[in-house]
Amino acid sequence: MILVAAIFCLFFLIYSSFIPYFIGGEPIGDGDLIQLGDFGTTYEQHYVHEAEIKSAQWLSKNYNSRNLVYADELASLKLLSFGRIKEVKYDILPSTLDENAYVYLSYANVNKNMESNRYKGSIINYSFPMKFINENKNLIYNNGGSELFK
Repeated sequence: MILVAAIFCLFFLIYSSFIPYFIGGEPIGDGDLIQLGDFGTTYEQHYVHEAEIKSAQWLSKNYNSRNLVYADELASLKLLSFGRIKEVKYDILPSTLDENAYVYLSYANVNKNMESNRYKGSIINYSFPMKFINENKNLIYNNGGSELFK
């Protein structure tokens, strides 16, 4: 009976991703293991920092709605949730960025140089074009965790 209980507990710990998490492996199953600590890609993509809330609120009060707003796809969710800004372009690329547009940078963009967008149902991360933004746009808001350019 004790052996059966031990085997059951072992399977539970393995398949709940408890053991794979602590030994540094990947979780079992289709989904990503959600990081509850303050690290990892999933954390960077989904955790909402106070600085991001403040910058989204500031932009919603101070932007000209005739100008485009650019943000990566996951950052645009923060603009929608906390700034009620619905019209956001995701393609922050030198070739497509409108000269008069606002660019909203999330915590991950600023501090991890990471941009996240969806492609064929998956979230992909790639390097944020920070050098281009700094050279071609003007910083209009910075609170240490999120930035806005125009």
